[in-house]
Amino acid sequence: MQTPFLVILLTACGGGVTLEREAAQQQQAQTTTHAHTPTADGTTAAASAMRNAHLKRLSSSSGSPQHLFDVDPTTAWEPKGQALAEWVDATFATAVAVSELRFVSCRMGAQAKVWVDLQMTGGTTRHAVSISSDQIVGLPVAGDLHGLRLSVGDSPGRACISELQLRFGEASYPVIPPRYRRGTATATTTHEPIEAWSAMYLFDHRLHRGWSAPNKGIGERVSVSLEVPTALMRFELHNGYQRSERHFLDNTRARRVRMSADKGPWLEMEFRDMPGAQVVELPAPVPGSQFEFSFESAYPGEKWEDLVLSELRLSDREGWFGIEAPRDVAQERVRSREAGKTSLKEMVDRPWVSVCQEGRAEAGALRIRSTGEVTWLQADGAWLDGAWSLADSDTEKSTFELYGRWSEPEASTGKRSGGMVTAQDARSMTGGQISAWLGSAPTEVSACLDGNKAEQIASQGAMLVSGPVYDVLVPFQATQAL
Repeated sequence: MQTPFLVILLTACGGGVTLEREAAQQQQAQTTTHAHTPTADGTTAAASAMRNAHLKRLSSSSGSPQHLFDVDPTTAWEPKGQALAEWVDATFATAVAVSELRFVSCRMGAQAKVWVDLQMTGGTTRHAVSISSDQIVGLPVAGDLHGLRLSVGDSPGRACISELQLRFGEASYPVIPPRYRRGTATATTTHEPIEAWSAMYLFDHRLHRGWSAPNKGIGERVSVSLEVPTALMRFELHNGYQRSERHFLDNTRARRVRMSADKGPWLEMEFRDMPGAQVVELPAPVPGSQFEFSFESAYPGEKWEDLVLSELRLSDREGWFGIEAPRDVAQERVRSREAGKTSLKEMVDRPWVSVCQEGRAEAGALRIRSTGEVTWLQADGAWLDGAWSLADSDTEKSTFELYGRWSEPEASTGKRSGGMVTAQDARSMTGGQISAWLGSAPTEVSACLDGNKAEQIASQGAMLVSGPVYDVLVPFQATQAL
């Protein structure tokens, strides 16, 4: 007997809207929530009310980023170990009108340079902030803030920030962290390599990453398992690969989708073939702890048959929430065992610093983590944020597949000099392979340094990297001897 189901037909307006128009409409909707009429004391009506600033997403490479906003001077965000290239990423549910960011450092031993990338209505700007013990550093800002990213640069002391205040005039916004429920997201099939297309990427609030399945995804399922049951009221889907308009059209998008809770009756819905977010309001609360989404039909891609979904959000009676997965310690141990037999052992979970004088990554930093993440921060303002998988490794050389976003600053001269990161840059991706050799020969180091200190640098256990970027790096500790 066929399982009964209820049909829900989505009727989103504005089909065929391009990504650029969609983004502009969303920004306009966000900025109009702020009243910029000055009050008697010079602040705006919105600021004088000091409504809460709700975070849609808050994540970090290590440490506890929620302590940045808890108004508790005894807590702090402090990355584990050497902090070079560690980061915090935050996105607000609605843009916040700000005039200043204030960084309150920890009381003892704090000393670091922090890159601050601010996603404003007009684009993303990069700033450098130097923190030291028991100081408050103000960063003037003018406009509506959508999100921010902190990346630790040079860190001779502790990269320790007790509070990050969003201010308008003389008052600070109360910042409300995002809600998370403990759980996991898995799929019946995931496009290879799994490190690049994990079902958990549906909940990372990054449109340049997502879940993918081959053969249009027909018959495949995504399962969301929660540790504590709840009752879903609605959910939101960013259909297709919304990395860019071209990627959206090239790849397959979901059309007819079914959802069930705890193997109960199916609810059926049909999605529009359009970018942006589509929200499904459920006809009644759907209680459960395991929610399955089954893909029954699709809109074909112009180039690829692979189904891609960029984001999935769930909401219960308390509002929207994300999925926080338990740390995959078992997988990290597997990576560690694999690394222990090869040159990867010396490369993973330690900061590497560029020593190129003329190269494109002068004083940059590379971190390859056993969690499967990679961060490549460059002093000229460019950075890579993504995942890695191991293609090949032996005692001298390791080859990685990289997947993620490669963002570059763009100045008015067209040269990379730490200015604006455009929307187009923010949507760009890196891909392909990089190869890394340990103990690179002095002649190879000389190609980067023109012979200066080549012998000395090679003796520090240098790593030569080639691929999309050529660079020579040494362990952070070795820079003290150079």
